[in-house]
Amino acid sequence: MPTVLASRLASAPAGSTIDLEAGDHRLDASLEITAPITIRGAGADVTRIVGAADDAVIRIAAAGTVTFSALTVAREEGAGLVLMHDEGELLLDACRVTGGTVQDEEAMGDGAGLVVRGEAVATLQGCTIDANAGPAIYAEGTTRVRVVGATLSTSEHGVQLDEEARIEILDSTLADNGTAGVAIMGDASAVVRNSACTGGQVALYAGGSSKPAFEKTRVSGAAASGFLVKEASSATLVDVESLVNQACGVLAQGEATVTVEGGLFAENQYSGVVFAGASTGSVTGARCAANAQHGISVDGAASPRIQECVCEGNQGSGVGCAGTSRAVVSKTRCKGNANHGILTLGNASSELEGNELEGNAMSGLAFQGEATGQARGNVCRGNETGVTVAESAAPVLEDNEITDHPGYGLDFDDDTAGEVRRNRSLRNRGGLRIAGHAKPVAEANELASNRAEGILVSRDAAPELLDNRCADNGTSGIAYYFSAAGIAKGNRCERNKDHGILVVGTPTPAIEENSCTDNGGRGIALEAEDGVRPKVKLVANVCERNAKDGGLGDRAPWPLVEQRLSKTPLWNQVRRAWLPEVEEGDGPLTASKFGGRPWLSGSEKWPACGHCKKPMPLVVQLEIAKLPEPLRDQIGHGLVQVFYCKRDTCADSENHSLCRLVSPSGAASTARAPKLAKAPPALQIVRWLEFGELPSWHELEALHLPNLPSTVREAGFSYNDGTAGVEASGPAIDAHLGDKLGGWPRWIQHRAPPACPICGAEMTTLVFQIDEEDHVPWTWGDAGAAYVMQCPTHKEALVLVEDTH
Repeated sequence: MPTVLASRLASAPAGSTIDLEAGDHRLDASLEITAPITIRGAGADVTRIVGAADDAVIRIAAAGTVTFSALTVAREEGAGLVLMHDEGELLLDACRVTGGTVQDEEAMGDGAGLVVRGEAVATLQGCTIDANAGPAIYAEGTTRVRVVGATLSTSEHGVQLDEEARIEILDSTLADNGTAGVAIMGDASAVVRNSACTGGQVALYAGGSSKPAFEKTRVSGAAASGFLVKEASSATLVDVESLVNQACGVLAQGEATVTVEGGLFAENQYSGVVFAGASTGSVTGARCAANAQHGISVDGAASPRIQECVCEGNQGSGVGCAGTSRAVVSKTRCKGNANHGILTLGNASSELEGNELEGNAMSGLAFQGEATGQARGNVCRGNETGVTVAESAAPVLEDNEITDHPGYGLDFDDDTAGEVRRNRSLRNRGGLRIAGHAKPVAEANELASNRAEGILVSRDAAPELLDNRCADNGTSGIAYYFSAAGIAKGNRCERNKDHGILVVGTPTPAIEENSCTDNGGRGIALEAEDGVRPKVKLVANVCERNAKDGGLGDRAPWPLVEQRLSKTPLWNQVRRAWLPEVEEGDGPLTASKFGGRPWLSGSEKWPACGHCKKPMPLVVQLEIAKLPEPLRDQIGHGLVQVFYCKRDTCADSENHSLCRLVSPSGAASTARAPKLAKAPPALQIVRWLEFGELPSWHELEALHLPNLPSTVREAGFSYNDGTAGVEASGPAIDAHLGDKLGGWPRWIQHRAPPACPICGAEMTTLVFQIDEEDHVPWTWGDAGAAYVMQCPTHKEALVLVEDTH
């Protein structure tokens, strides 16, 4: 038998109004509404329509508008949804819909408060839809739903959309729903403005190809992420807040696109905004603060654009990029984060431009793992370190301003590489540190006013340092330690407190065409460590107006030696010596050179080894007329030439070298140079750097000078006495172990001057010393050296002698 309400509805004409008094109006079966009508109660808290039928409490399929006002529609028994709207327009005004229960768990929308299907249109204003086992509102098909000033709560979802359904939610609250505030799939779209969403697993779940848009909406307290955007969906978030969620403020996955404009993403238990999978999109003008991980996280193969954001006070980094992601971050401020300002790691590649990184506990910018990318025009200020590059990362760093760090401005370690160009690194502990096995190219950077070195190269690093300016630093402009190598070329090292370029111990860099001026120490300082002096290739460097030398490394410049020792008993033992500076290439036939083509007379054959009869390479040639003037008359006239056979079979034989004095008169040989075994590379000697030295400790007994070491130390020089090592009390004055012209031989094992083949007297004049692995990349026996010795009486008598361990 029909209920009273059903009977009244059946007899009411289309377009009429049925007023329901306070109380419960019960339905035994689903109420079918097929014509336009208004059903009005006395208030949702006093007027209730209560149903128990399976499926829907009320079904609406009318050609016009059906209105419910000031009442509650509730299910108290049975299984199913509450309101089913299939056709026409539905208006719910100040109503409550509650009690939907699940009848079929596989059916979309089952247990909903309101289901809108087909092409139906629904408007809700001032309503509450709550306590449903399914969604508060479920819409599918091409429906359109508008919700204003509503509360959608304690249901499975606040809103669930599928297919091409569209919804607009204004000034509403979505609270404590079991899964999502808004769950949107298929090609559906949603607009949520000026609303709040609290609790649940997520505020937004977007999948399929859906298109949700949230504006000026506050999301908080989700058990997972505030916004979860997946698959191929596209979400727009404008001036939203996503706070205190148990995972992320925003999480984009799959191939989703998320566009964030403005807003606040704070105090989340992971990151403020996360792009993962193959997601993309942009974040513009957002503030991401006090999150437990990063402000913005980019992972997987994601490729977002991040611009004009503020990421501050996060427990991770301001922006963290990992996986194989490709993020573009520009004009973003990352301040006061517990790790880095912007971190790129894994196989990620980030483009970072115009960002401001300040006061982060670790680095302003960090590249780790196998990360690559470009950082241009960023400002790093007051972080622990300006830019850190670690593991196997290889970024390009250009035009960045890096200032005022307790640590280094730029720090490369491990197996890193990359390019560092036109950066300014000022007022840091050091301008640029390169350690581990790092091999970056650093070019045209300004490294100035740092507390320690402008550039520090350490461990096994081998960088290319090209055309950098290292000025006004607290120690040296460039410093090499341990086993560092590489090349320093075209750099300007000026006004540094200590040296222009410092090499300590066993590094082997090539130092070429650098300008070292006005430094407080030496232009180029080569300092021993544990008795081992550096072996450095010096080519065409200019060292001027330095306080302690003219580019002689650790050697004592001649004017200083003359000033301190000319009036002492040691003066008779002082000899002048010269370090060669070279340029790559052979030069003229008669030029002073290492390797290359010697001058030979027109009819002369190339000198051959007396043992194997093969042509011997030129080791060194000296053009006497262009040597420093004090040596010219001492050595003689013409050319000094040294040839040497390095074939293993000839090592222990006699006559496998030739040392001679020749006059380059007449026509020179034009014959083609023969094929030579192990020929050293051609280096033309273009400049001689003068210093003074005393005999090495090997000679002291023979010369009756046992007190020489202590005497010269009192004069302010350092001296290696063979037992106590080098005392760094001043420039070194003991015999130099390295390539040099003149001076004293630096014997390896013991004093071993050869006898003159003419008169039998000791040949005590050193013409030239050739150290292993200096300009000639050979070893002489076991860590030895070779000496061109001359008889003081018979200048034509030249002998090459070797001394090894």
